Amino acid sequence: MKIFMCVDAFHAEEGYGIIKRGFEALGHEVYFYGVMFHMAETFKDSKDKQADINMDVIKKMKEFKTDIFLCKISHTIDPVTIEIINSFGITTCYYSNDDPHLLLTNKNIGQLVTKFQHIFTCCEGSIESYYKKIGCNAHYWLTSIDPEMYYKDIDVTYDCDIAFLATNIYPKEVFKHTQFQRKDIINKLLDNEITNIKLYGVGQEWFGWLSKFNSDAEKFKPYYQGFIKHEEAKKAYSNAKICLNSHVNPGKKYLNERTFEIMACGSLELCDNTGNLEELFDINNEIVLYNSLDELVEKIKYYLNNEEERNRIATNGMNMVRSKHNNIERIKEFFACLNIKS
Repeated sequence: MKIFMCVDAFHAEEGYGIIKRGFEALGHEVYFYGVMFHMAETFKDSKDKQADINMDVIKKMKEFKTDIFLCKISHTIDPVTIEIINSFGITTCYYSNDDPHLLLTNKNIGQLVTKFQHIFTCCEGSIESYYKKIGCNAHYWLTSIDPEMYYKDIDVTYDCDIAFLATNIYPKEVFKHTQFQRKDIINKLLDNEITNIKLYGVGQEWFGWLSKFNSDAEKFKPYYQGFIKHEEAKKAYSNAKICLNSHVNPGKKYLNERTFEIMACGSLELCDNTGNLEELFDINNEIVLYNSLDELVEKIKYYLNNEEERNRIATNGMNMVRSKHNNIERIKEFFACLNIKS
């Protein structure tokens, strides 16, 4: 089949090429359209970039003879564009890996998503609390890993006790529903003399470790390693004894991509309790959870002092993710939701 992927994000193919490669591995043809790239390059001199992008998407999609239009979170594609694509007899799918935050902060998102035939979200809780209420046909579709991109990659220059890769710190003045601000996590560790820490930025850093939203930015500078590219992230994961993970709103059963990336690289993952990880993993045998910052500190100290157990859990988690949560398995799930043979 021919899949037209329209991604409205910075570093689009770095982050979402995993999905593209999953389709291609199963023999499908993919046209990857990076909205932000075309905004900055193709239509840099346009007086109405949004209108030009929408027309260009329709034009290229028709030329490609698209079977499935898959749009990842878009602030640029207009609802009328989706109506036009639907009129061509093309299957339209919307994918959000940023629920529930996007739904809580973007009041206009409903005008767009209701035009799609299928919604795919990595936040299970958003299906009942939002999508079904506005009449969407929504599916729970987790993120995944590309085994050829995320694997154990030893490089002693990345060695540390604790690694934390994060797009932002979830400042409460912006992310009002967050349980743990990430800066509070690091401060809690430092207060408990856990200092062999490496912090990395991932993606845009408007809300990053050293942003204006972090009042402790100066304090964090000795631990901050800078922005890390997707293809380099495996080294940061692989060479840390423990990798931390936290979510913007764990009560909504949302899982980010790092849930799977960390484990795929053979590091022990300490993750906040999202309420659905026990459905995917054997807790304390493949991944370790925390429900409070005190519990997090307690478990970090325990696993730093118990190397054999730490490595056993990390290896079990790695084997599980690489076999069950890879991009090929996710694409099979995608087609199953559409009742199409993959």
